Amino acid sequence: MDGKNPTIVIVNGANWIGVNLVEVLTAHKGNVIVIDDFNEKSMPFIKRFSENKRFIFIERDKIDSLRKNFTKIKYFIHLKNDFNSSDDDVSSKQFISETKFVDEVLTIALEKNSTYILTSSIHLHKDFILKRNYTREGKNAYTESDLQDYIERTVIEYVKKAGLNARIARLGNVYGPEMDLNKDSLLLQILTDAFYREEIRVYGDGLEYMYYVFISDAIQGILRALFTQEAKGDVYSLTNPDEISI
Repeated sequence: MDGKNPTIVIVNGANWIGVNLVEVLTAHKGNVIVIDDFNEKSMPFIKRFSENKRFIFIERDKIDSLRKNFTKIKYFIHLKNDFNSSDDDVSSKQFISETKFVDEVLTIALEKNSTYILTSSIHLHKDFILKRNYTREGKNAYTESDLQDYIERTVIEYVKKAGLNARIARLGNVYGPEMDLNKDSLLLQILTDAFYREEIRVYGDGLEYMYYVFISDAIQGILRALFTQEAKGDVYSLTNPDEISI
């Protein structure tokens, strides 16, 4: 890596949004470190950038190595907008493990005097505000929206009490080239119907709102919020300005 250019850490970055971030940042001569699990899902991502001299992959359980191996980290991008829409349950063990990991990331960002951005989900925020989690009958005490709300509050606490230069960007349904359609079952069903059926099926009253944002717009929004120093403590919504009903 070139020490003359800024180092950016992307946490939970071995995914589609991470691919687009790495490509943009390394194209502008940034040094990018991606933190994620090393498994079958992350292997294609690692292979894609294996010959890029501005790219390093570090496993999640070795995140502490950032402290001793990198003297200066300019930016942290913490991707937490991805969630499992088919299973909203979060076990107590998962909740504790993830919140502990987030606290570790925030502590390192504070120690390195880094600028930090958390990406979360507009849908999960809306779910929490509507308190759907109190009427559900899940098998666990926590939901994805509970976890997101706790993480967002933790980030704001680091801003107010510790002075971390952090901000939050809530993403809508990100779509675009190379996306995994299985991550958006509704969009997959609509597109499949449009191609192969005479009509597009709409379940329920069709009045539920979706918040779509094209991948390049999402990337631009994340980076603009990250690079704007005056954005400390701010919360942004990155989506189409017009709500779109099913």
